[in-house]
Amino acid sequence: MSVNVRSLGVDYYIISNGAAIYQSNGAGGGNGNGSNADFTRVYENLVPYEIWTAAAAVFDKAGSTYEVYCDGESYMNAPLLADYDTPALSKEFIAELKHTIKPVENVASALRDRSIEKISVLSTPGDAADRLARDLAKISDITLCSSIPGNVELTFAPTSKGYALAHLCKKLGITADNILAFGDSGNDIEMLKFSKYGYAMENADAEVRAVTNLIAPRYDRDGVAAVINRVCFGE
Repeated sequence: MSVNVRSLGVDYYIISNGAAIYQSNGAGGGNGNGSNADFTRVYENLVPYEIWTAAAAVFDKAGSTYEVYCDGESYMNAPLLADYDTPALSKEFIAELKHTIKPVENVASALRDRSIEKISVLSTPGDAADRLARDLAKISDITLCSSIPGNVELTFAPTSKGYALAHLCKKLGITADNILAFGDSGNDIEMLKFSKYGYAMENADAEVRAVTNLIAPRYDRDGVAAVINRVCFGE
């Protein structure tokens, strides 16, 4: 179900693992209920065209299924869309994600000379994974992380949710002592390490739980709400 994020009182949005920060301009919202005109980009750390297209060529060689995020939109080579699937996500969620992707004949041509927020790889054939890692290691100025099994997310270096959050704190005149954050995957680690109240979810990956002593109940037990109520409202 789509939610108008404006109704949640959210004013800033960190997207694509910290590649950009948007500020809400007023009425409208995200998740399909508003347009890019409803937001102002107040920070960005984008992957230059020559770097991300070099990475895309590596993913093509490995037979990876991937999407490219540019200016808040997701693009994918049309033939790959049919293979957009992973056992790590539900069929219903995959179907919803597909509706947000813009299929194009060739992403490098469609986004010629444009910098991007990130490339997200959903899957790579198992026999190509080692070669993929070696070839990506040859590309400089990129950051790699993962949010689900089999996933690779590529952004410009240095980029992380923690790095972007530090920038937002500076803009707002606050410190990490004022930050309550939650995470469950590898792309959340730097954010949790930055925040004074950095909570790993009980169901988080082991590497995520290892960076903090603060653990929130599982997501399916309303863990985020429980911690917010306790830390912010003393309930």
